[in-house]
Amino acid sequence: MKKFIGDVELYEYHLREIPDILNDVVIDGGFNICDNNIKTLNNFPADCYAIYLSGNPITSLVGIKQKYVSFL
Repeated sequence: MKKFIGDVELYEYHLREIPDILNDVVIDGGFNICDNNIKTLNNFPADCYAIYLSGNPITSLVGIKQKYVSFL
């Protein structure tokens, strides 16, 4: 399994989906995909410290692999 140390910032890139290169990657930091056009969470990383999803027309959280998610 691949591990990325630090934050992954993909906000305001006009993405329609999470890039498949992030599937099964552990992110030791935050994962920010705010303000895109992402509707599904396919290819979501295997684990990350914090998730930022606002500004996307997401209709389901199916695809998040974390055991614990907190919404503030």
